[in-house]
Amino acid sequence: MSSISRDIKALIETFTLDRYYLKHYMCKIQAQKGDTVDILPDDPDMRGDGLSDVPIANGLPGVKVTVAPGGDAVLFYENGDPSKPRAKLLSGSLISISIADGQLPIARVGDAIVGTAGTLPVTGTIIAGAPKAKA
Repeated sequence: MSSISRDIKALIETFTLDRYYLKHYMCKIQAQKGDTVDILPDDPDMRGDGLSDVPIANGLPGVKVTVAPGGDAVLFYENGDPSKPRAKLLSGSLISISIADGQLPIARVGDAIVGTAGTLPVTGTIIAGAPKAKA
């Protein structure tokens, strides 16, 4: 590579340093602590020792999820700001989900149910094909 080519390349890299913070990166979830995750980017340029305490950006106000380590996430930087990393959770084993800080009930297919109908005890399992609410 010629001296001029190296100079041009160095100049371009100087003016595009933020390019790393404008991209999305696939990651593995290492651990979750409340509303944050520790992640390890797949991209060697971003990997290092991974990132810790990255806030989860699930896009659903009032919804909190807990996932098992090993799932996939996407790392991005809000507005390209290196001080604002965020993680979108993509896959993995869902451990729990809560809506409105646990104030609204939620049930998934396969969840056990226990309750009463009047004074009669009721137990069972949510099954696929159960009637869905319609607006």
